[in-house]
Amino acid sequence: MLKTGTDVTLFNGLFDHLGEVGALDKGFILDHTIGFEETFVAASPFIKPPTRK
Repeated sequence: MLKTGTDVTLFNGLFDHLGEVGALDKGFILDHTIGFEETFVAASPFIKPPTRK
């Protein structure tokens, strides 16, 4: 069960995991968004160690 206030941690963990396993369609994302690379880098320090397991 998710605890209140952990949704951003969950998102960052999923974002990090999808990036690590190559499951992001970076071409599509870069064509349809602004600031993807910056967001990916900015989220990295906020990923709590248990999320990476």
